[in-house]
Amino acid sequence: MWIFIPDLDDSKEPWVGTVTPPAQPGASWTFELIRQVEESVSYDASTLDNRPAVIGLVNYQQKCTLLRPRVLHIDPGSLGVRLPLQRTRITGEFDGLLTDLAVEDVTAETFDGFELDSSSFGVWYAPPAFTSRLDGATRTYKIEIPDTKTIKLPLQGLGTLTVMTAAQVAEKGRTAQIRSSAFLHVDFDYPASLESTIELSLELEQLFGFLIGYRGPFPKIRTWLNKTYRVGSYDLPEDGVLEMAGMDWKPGEEPHRMECIHRDGLGGATLESVLGIYLVDRPGFLIRFNAIEMCRHFTSNLNTQFSIIIPAFESYLKARYTTPDEADYTSSEAAFFAWVDTAPDEAIKDFSRKHLSVVERKAPSLQTLVGRAIAMANEKGFVFPTTLAKRIAARRGKLFHSVAGFEEGEAQLFYEEVRAVVGLLLLHTFDDLGVDVSYMGQDYNVRELRTFTARGAPKDGA
Repeated sequence: MWIFIPDLDDSKEPWVGTVTPPAQPGASWTFELIRQVEESVSYDASTLDNRPAVIGLVNYQQKCTLLRPRVLHIDPGSLGVRLPLQRTRITGEFDGLLTDLAVEDVTAETFDGFELDSSSFGVWYAPPAFTSRLDGATRTYKIEIPDTKTIKLPLQGLGTLTVMTAAQVAEKGRTAQIRSSAFLHVDFDYPASLESTIELSLELEQLFGFLIGYRGPFPKIRTWLNKTYRVGSYDLPEDGVLEMAGMDWKPGEEPHRMECIHRDGLGGATLESVLGIYLVDRPGFLIRFNAIEMCRHFTSNLNTQFSIIIPAFESYLKARYTTPDEADYTSSEAAFFAWVDTAPDEAIKDFSRKHLSVVERKAPSLQTLVGRAIAMANEKGFVFPTTLAKRIAARRGKLFHSVAGFEEGEAQLFYEEVRAVVGLLLLHTFDDLGVDVSYMGQDYNVRELRTFTARGAPKDGA
């Protein structure tokens, strides 16, 4: 797409060039721009470099906003007898393109809502919005499209969520394509910034991707300001379409509804109950989502997986399974050593660092915490070996405090330990979202859990 970007200094030439959408998962939007300049400013690219937002015209016609552009290369060109003018060419990348809206301040609270057409949510929430049936007599198909369904839910402290499921039909001549759509439409109670609008929309998309067990490409986000424009006798919101980039996703189709880890209503968890819980602690859930999904979808290296998952797992276990008296002890221990560090005499502090240590700790060890997590999972019908608690704790110390290496047969043990940690954190995260995870012990769809189900566990003598 062609783009026109005015310089910060109105007396200077504007930038012109192209922007290109990401070609693969994890890639960013890119730009290539050029302009004529004076020789003294041939390396000036301040208009595009490391600013929260840059406004311009995409295709020389539509208002647009480039989010967080970064200049990666500056080419000042050449000078010579047959080159009467100096020019500067720059290339770089940016995180997202907002079309039809020019937003100079991404923190200004001017947005009234957003809407996603999310395939992940559609798979989780409802079956396809159409049915097809073969007529045996005529050998032709009959297509039935039910009425569009809409529900509204309050989002605590945020606004109102409207969910709409519908079939969209794209006609071309004598053919048509039917597509099921599920829209998440959020109207804020109070105007929000572009930053917070992007944050919430992407987090909702990630939530439903986590629930179905798949990270697909992020959909386009339609968003609108708390201002309108008039067309004839109608007042329409000033809206735009946001296309984000730079995030990992898996190519291919989302899983069949029956292959998803979770669906609306399964394990007693519904859209209303899941959102109610999730919105109370979005940051805490996202830490676990990211760790679990990185291990499940984006790396197969065992060392990398364990290094990613164990910090999130250990932090979570401490928060969930530390008893009140253990927590009091830990606080008292920290307070004591903080008090020692405030000693006015440096000799006292130095002596304390060298010679003071806790002889008998009451704080729970990682082995104890993992054991409690295993007990919770096994109460739900799983068969995690209790010996895994000791193995996982030992693996943590070995991996983080020594050179990685495997003795004969140890790779298979490490593989089992990584799957156990990912599976346990996944189970606990679903449990925290209000899902009764007992059904997962019979489902067999989650590869990290298969070995730890009654059906998939190795049999004696096998």
